[in-house]
Amino acid sequence: MFASPVATWILVGLLFITALTVRLYRISELPLDFHPTRQYHSALIARFCYFETSKAIPQWRKDISRSQRPGVLEPPLMEIIACAAYHIAGEERLSIPRAVSSIFWLIGGAFLYLLARRIATPDAAVFSAAFYLFLPFGIPASTSFQPDPLMVMFLILSLWAIPGYFLAPSTGRLIVAGALSGFAMFIKPMCLFPIYGAFLASFINRLRGRPHWSTPHLFGFLLLSSLPVLIFYTYGLFVEGFLRAQVQGRFLPHLLGEQMYWKGWLDQVERVIGYAPILGAFIGIALLQGVRRRFVAGLWLGYGVFGMVFTYHAHTHDYYHLQLIPIVALSLGPLGAVALDGLGKFRTRWYTSTGLVTVFGLAVLFSLLHLPASPSRSDSAYFVTTHQEIGEIIEHSTKTILLSPHYGKPLQYHGELAGAWWPSRGDLRARRLSGHKDLTADQWFESLRAKTSADYFIVTDLPEFYAQRDLVQLLTERFPVIARSARYVIFDLRGT
Repeated sequence: MFASPVATWILVGLLFITALTVRLYRISELPLDFHPTRQYHSALIARFCYFETSKAIPQWRKDISRSQRPGVLEPPLMEIIACAAYHIAGEERLSIPRAVSSIFWLIGGAFLYLLARRIATPDAAVFSAAFYLFLPFGIPASTSFQPDPLMVMFLILSLWAIPGYFLAPSTGRLIVAGALSGFAMFIKPMCLFPIYGAFLASFINRLRGRPHWSTPHLFGFLLLSSLPVLIFYTYGLFVEGFLRAQVQGRFLPHLLGEQMYWKGWLDQVERVIGYAPILGAFIGIALLQGVRRRFVAGLWLGYGVFGMVFTYHAHTHDYYHLQLIPIVALSLGPLGAVALDGLGKFRTRWYTSTGLVTVFGLAVLFSLLHLPASPSRSDSAYFVTTHQEIGEIIEHSTKTILLSPHYGKPLQYHGELAGAWWPSRGDLRARRLSGHKDLTADQWFESLRAKTSADYFIVTDLPEFYAQRDLVQLLTERFPVIARSARYVIFDLRGT
């Protein structure tokens, strides 16, 4: 489509500059736009690291931070980066790790563009990059303080390295591909499926007609890529045990036979990508040929295996499908190139600039129109001050039970308090799905109170509270209210 390579690179540069600008525009807002539970989980870990390594933090805040520290879900790489950045900035500022996540996402986009040029054409690569950078779901996802943007970046880096190795096999290229893949899996192991799918598809293609091309290449890659995650999970599961709770409930094979699982998976795909791009991606695969088609098909096959292994999260957690964004972007590229070539038949002297503006403008406009709404500044300020008010009322107690949105993590973060969360009705349904028996409100209460020696029961999710009538009856009949507002109720548990 484009008249010269220079025009192509100009467009690519504009795409990336605009993509960064769109992300930085709202970077200082509270992390409520995308899975606040996970973002505040990381925020609490980063705060613990920062407080423990700073001499300027009062001891009482350090003590609360130690009580708040959540369990490890995966290697805390983003939290360590945030902690180091806080020290450089001289203060704890959540906009910093959110900006770092955006940069990681854009680095991934740069290598996605290079990979798309390798497996298709420059025009296809522009289309793939635009989709990746401006997909509406991907914008808030890529500014979130959680490990997924870093994982996506290393996933793309590994996919970029794998074809390079097979084009000119060498020990050095094998080490690079294996190390990048291993680091991606180390961040979050769910990305191993498309990585292995792409590598095995390329390996089988290379093996055809070359019976002496030995399997040590395959075993070397598998060892390099799997060793970091095997060490981490062996240590976390069998030595220290801090990962045991995390692996429970991920693979629920009985879900494979239930309609709601497949419908839930499709709903997550529609939410993240949309059905039209998925259809276009399949057409794009058909336009590829040879090893390029097998490489992309291997990515899709790996993604399909992921969904049937992580059965619970595949049908309930949309951000577990972020790995699908670069896969669809690569698959869509050839179809986009065909469309641009068709437009090229109507080329005039002003066509090139018009085409540049059209591709660029449509990508940006579509993403901006579909961005999720974020809280206003006044709502955000009220959100923070309300939680701070609660913390002051209970004197920043670490002996609490919390019925609060997002498992009480924003309340703990802004109110500087600690406690155990009370399950919502959704949490109770998830427990039943995993095979756990139901507990009454009294049983839950006595269990949590025994673990925490709780002095306060704090409710900030009022609709959920009033929907649990047995809990309402338990608390209102047995305990006095020490503070109440339109946004919260605090029960005093110390008298009985």
